[in-house]
Amino acid sequence: MADLLAFNNDKFDINEWIEKAIIEKNDDENMESYLASIAMKLHLMSQDYTDQLETGMIESITTMPRILSEITRLEETLVSIDNEMVDLALQLKKLDQRNV
Repeated sequence: MADLLAFNNDKFDINEWIEKAIIEKNDDENMESYLASIAMKLHLMSQDYTDQLETGMIESITTMPRILSEITRLEETLVSIDNEMVDLALQLKKLDQRNV
């Protein structure tokens, strides 16, 4: 049976793959049924990839609001810390001036 993992190769050549698939056919097997079998496997593989892609997109869409909320919260925390550092620096400066 034709190697479906060849599709993962970056240098995949469709013509070469088809020729190899036809050469690999058993002599006692009907060409039409053999090609139909390969077409069905390709269709199933395509459906699996489509399902995986759809699942990934749904996960991305559902997690994006949570991620944006977390980023906003972190930004607010950083602003608060920055303000506290400025206040602390002013207090240290005042303390330094009193001790001089």
